[in-house]
Amino acid sequence: MSKMMNRKQLFEFEDFHWFPNWIRVSTTNLLAVLQRFLGIKEILLDLIIDLKNMNNIDQIIDIGSGSGGVMISVVDELNSRTKTKKVKLLLTDLYPNEKVVNEINNQNNPYIEYNREKLDAENLYQTPKGLKTLINCFHHINPKKAAKLLKSCQENNEIILIYEMGTHFLPFIVWLLILPLSLAVNFISALILTPFCKPLTFGQLIFTYLIPIIPVCYAWDGQASLARIYSERDIKSLLIGLEKASYNWMIKPGISKNGKKLGYCIIGYPLASGDH
Repeated sequence: MSKMMNRKQLFEFEDFHWFPNWIRVSTTNLLAVLQRFLGIKEILLDLIIDLKNMNNIDQIIDIGSGSGGVMISVVDELNSRTKTKKVKLLLTDLYPNEKVVNEINNQNNPYIEYNREKLDAENLYQTPKGLKTLINCFHHINPKKAAKLLKSCQENNEIILIYEMGTHFLPFIVWLLILPLSLAVNFISALILTPFCKPLTFGQLIFTYLIPIIPVCYAWDGQASLARIYSERDIKSLLIGLEKASYNWMIKPGISKNGKKLGYCIIGYPLASGDH
């Protein structure tokens, strides 16, 4: 399967278990700032409201949550608009950071909890029922596991929302040719985004501006992720064999507040008996 794909199986620093958690958190904080500037919250909010209106969703299980990301503000906004049935959010990660987990859980938000145990995307059957979300992390999953994940969602009649804020549109040779420039742009953007991180730690400042380890890791992971993103053709190949009358799959672009396309999403959900 992977040999025919446009996606390339490159590495990202944050995928390695030996990668220091404090750097992982710092880079995901930068990503959270970028998502805020791009209006990702509004895109996800619209998508989740549509799903909530079609299905009886009272809980969201977010996969690969990192430092919390955009889903916290999405659910806060969603619940502020809902006077009746509130939605709970369970954050999960393959490498949960104890400090981040404690910070989020100590906020005593009755609707938001960070799971302390590690969760691999392959083991979604161990999670509670609810909408499964993977925000800007599906590209981390190799094709074999990705196909298994999609199949398990359908077999268990789970609702899933996968969103990637990037798209796979460059041939790999072009990606290689412009890599030096792209890395430089990402490095500089890390310097610009850092002051907007919350919380902004002394360590993040030191290892951004004096010893720029964080911008280097952020620059590479950002560019590697673009090559790892599944193209539409790749996604369709992952969904081969999953055609089922009682379950529906959609691939569509994310639409920002100004009406422009930004990334794409994969949505899977069971159909009501009268819908097929």
